[in-house]
Amino acid sequence: MSTDVGSPFDPERFLDVANNLLINADEGSLWTAVGRAYYAVFITARDRLRITETENVHGKVIDLVNRSVGNSFGSQLAAMRRLRAVADYEMAPVDPTCRDWRENCEKQIALASLLLPRMKSLNRQRR
Repeated sequence: MSTDVGSPFDPERFLDVANNLLINADEGSLWTAVGRAYYAVFITARDRLRITETENVHGKVIDLVNRSVGNSFGSQLAAMRRLRAVADYEMAPVDPTCRDWRENCEKQIALASLLLPRMKSLNRQRR
């Protein structure tokens, strides 16, 4: 696989990475796939909304998604963010509903597949 150094990485490819990790399906792959699916949607939304700040950027993106396309999309992105945080920070998830990593991964990928086209349609005017 070659990469073109001059071209920026397309965050949508993170969803492909997540799907490939799901196929390989060891526990570490599933946890990692949860994060990649989230970042496919988050980075796409951040870039389409032209958010360049780095402080509380996840919250800012979710807030602008809420205002731009509706609370349901922002709430879904927030749910993806929460599950990504569990995958990254909780080796033994406190919430028992987050302990089945195959299910978590499948849900996260499905949600990313649903949200990604909507995030790609976002457009924010430069200030």
